[in-house]
Amino acid sequence: MPTPSAAKFTRDGRTCGMITITHLPWGCGRLRMSRGEMFRDLNYRVLTLVLIGLAIIGFLLTGRPSNTHGVDHHVNVITIERMRHGADYYEAMDSGLREAYGPSETLRAFRMPTLFLVWSRIPNDWLIWVLYLATAAGTGLLSTRLTRFPLIGVVVALILMITGRIREGGQWMEQYTTVELWAAGMVVVVAVLWQKGAYRSAALAALAGALMRETAAGLLVGGLIGAWTIRTRRPVWSAALLAFGAAYIIHASQVSQWLVPRGQGSETPLLGTGGITDVLAMMGFGLPIPLLAGPLLWSFATHQAWRRRHWPALVHLMLPWCGLLLHRPYWGILTMPLVVTFGADGLGDAISKLRRTRSAEVSGAPRGEQPEA
Repeated sequence: MPTPSAAKFTRDGRTCGMITITHLPWGCGRLRMSRGEMFRDLNYRVLTLVLIGLAIIGFLLTGRPSNTHGVDHHVNVITIERMRHGADYYEAMDSGLREAYGPSETLRAFRMPTLFLVWSRIPNDWLIWVLYLATAAGTGLLSTRLTRFPLIGVVVALILMITGRIREGGQWMEQYTTVELWAAGMVVVVAVLWQKGAYRSAALAALAGALMRETAAGLLVGGLIGAWTIRTRRPVWSAALLAFGAAYIIHASQVSQWLVPRGQGSETPLLGTGGITDVLAMMGFGLPIPLLAGPLLWSFATHQAWRRRHWPALVHLMLPWCGLLLHRPYWGILTMPLVVTFGADGLGDAISKLRRTRSAEVSGAPRGEQPEA
């Protein structure tokens, strides 16, 4: 029986023999690695691990969580603390929302309870912060399996860490219980599992991600489309999507008893608050010059997802277009790992293709006529 390192993949009638277990089985270029390339790749991965480790140490040295909170984090901290003292999630969330905003009119004010059930069993907020740093680091390291540029994992981890604790006005502002930050890790897990062909595990991970934050449900939709396209694991993906639907219906029924009639709540408007700027901001969340870098990398990432036939990623990458209807730029954290990793590969491919084209033009250019003797 062949060992994993002897696995074979075919593309366009060619057979590619893998030197090592790699994460890009759709192109022969990456699979045929020289010994020097293997060592260079290993060195970059070690450097990625070291840099992420240093980032964790740096953020731990910033001290314990401060009392300056983002609004969502403030609500979540209140909810977690009251759950630690025995309150039901929905009761605790309602009291947190009333303290921060006022009474709620709609379902959207209440997050899915999944993460809160976990956080409430952690003794204090400092340990939640430490666990978040470990999750961000793991997400960054795992994201290196989605790109041929290992250092991109450092970018993913740093964006998550910086977003979880922002330096503002000379002090740290806490946001690390924002559920999108935690669900972003599951997006990477799903992407890696689908890429490896572990479709059943990918379906379970996609279900977990959607139960953390319902805006990640595109992973389930994309996975089901992919399962029908490649004719595999259809029942698993169908069951996962149905399970999420059932869970959300139960969640909605639990929330309904805590809502007040329309006109008596204090929620901010949602639909009709967006525009094209919000789409671009979601695409470039966490990136420098987001309104320019975001659309560029998002375009390359979408092309890469299509090229790889990565259906969960492809559908999930459509999330920023919700910005046409609503102002929720922080939703972009859910697509950020895919935008950065897939986008970097797409940009790298475009640059390589441009260089090859120019090289071919130079080598094939007609030489000037020789002067007469």
